[in-house]
Amino acid sequence: MSNEEKKRREQYKLQRKKWILIQIIIMAVVTLFTVITGYVYHLRSQTFYINYTETSNIDYRVRYDQNSFYEDEWQDKGQDYVGGLIEDIEIQFNYKLDTEASNVKYEYSYDITAKMDVREKGSTKELLPEERSLLENGAVLGQIHDSNSPLRINQTILVNYDLFNDYVRGYVNNFKLDNLLTNLVIKMTININSTCEEYNSNSNSTYEMSLVIPLIDQVVSISESASVPPSEGKLLACESNLEKLTYKVLSFIGFSADLALAVVLVGYILLTRNTDVNYENKIRKIVNNYKSFIQKIKNGFNMEGYQILEVDTFEELLEIRDTIQEPVLMSENEDKTCTTFIVPTNKNILYIYEVKVDDYDEIYNQNNNEDLKEEN
Repeated sequence: MSNEEKKRREQYKLQRKKWILIQIIIMAVVTLFTVITGYVYHLRSQTFYINYTETSNIDYRVRYDQNSFYEDEWQDKGQDYVGGLIEDIEIQFNYKLDTEASNVKYEYSYDITAKMDVREKGSTKELLPEERSLLENGAVLGQIHDSNSPLRINQTILVNYDLFNDYVRGYVNNFKLDNLLTNLVIKMTININSTCEEYNSNSNSTYEMSLVIPLIDQVVSISESASVPPSEGKLLACESNLEKLTYKVLSFIGFSADLALAVVLVGYILLTRNTDVNYENKIRKIVNNYKSFIQKIKNGFNMEGYQILEVDTFEELLEIRDTIQEPVLMSENEDKTCTTFIVPTNKNILYIYEVKVDDYDEIYNQNNNEDLKEEN
């Protein structure tokens, strides 16, 4: 085989390997893109929560009827008060919700109610269970807030203590009741609601804080209570449907491109195979499967004086090797068109299995003919 022919064949194989490698790299990049966008879409499709913290406090002051004993009309928070002098109580509810995330919208509602808690001592059953809103327009419903800033609710109301006190006194006297607990409960209830239609789920929490004010007592001591102390909760975080759809489309495009590239790569590998490529594949397969049994030699094997026996398959050669416990020698010609596997014996017998390019005979017959022409 001429040097030009060798270079041409070698160049073809190198070019083929280069383009296969380029296509594999492109496929790897597209696959990575597909995996990332698919994973992000998977995360966006899951229900997840953000932490939030609620804090609150209640401030109030008590107004007395005009009298000759107290100079100031308004009495500060935290005292004991003369029940017969109380006219009004001004109450300020302060509530704050902080979140750990931004750009998350949620819904909140709240109401401030009054209830006359009248019951027999030791009983949990109320005689006057009716609860009424003290807000001018009733409960505040369906307000939307963005977590970029804390939610603050500061609501001040004026409670006519005299009105409630007289009502309960009349009720007790009318029915001649005794051994009762009588309180006025002013309560603020805040509901936090986050609903995600795409998750078909929601997250709700309720926070309550209240003042408990004794009725028909000579001395009134007001107490505060809250349903929970300042604490951390979890809020359902809803993602934008548009953002989810974007990642879904991108991952689908990536998957489709990856599939198309795989088809192109397989087609290129199959369509660009020639006799040299097929020959290399055969040799590679044998070496990869049986490399522990094969010893490659650089110089040719001198077959003079040996009886040569050819076998049809490499597996047959291995069986002979196992029987006589001799190595399998591998030798390739300079043109890389034929590889010979040999098992020599101490009885001057050579067992041979050869792998040649499919057009081996055609190549060397042509070369021989060309040599004859040059001689003539």
